[in-house]
Amino acid sequence: MWDDVDELAGVVGVDPGPLTLRRLLNMNTGRRRHDWQQTARILMKLHNVNCKDESELIHDPAVFMPPGLAGPTQQRPKAPPPTAEDCALLRKLFPGGKKK
Repeated sequence: MWDDVDELAGVVGVDPGPLTLRRLLNMNTGRRRHDWQQTARILMKLHNVNCKDESELIHDPAVFMPPGLAGPTQQRPKAPPPTAEDCALLRKLFPGGKKK
């Protein structure tokens, strides 16, 4: 356990002495979220530069965030429900599944 405490303190860049494990975990999550927000903005710009059509532009960098790090202010957009074509393709790819 102390190895984890030391590792988290190293990631966050603080002295682990006065902090609890919960505080270190929260600080680590905040650091990871911050780093991913910067990465998501860069990915969004790269995507938008390479778009051929204006309708393909992405205006929210949260699309590129990992599911566990979207945070309360940046919710990851929900995936659209599967279409009949999607289901038919999955049935072809995975035969023998349950049919409803």
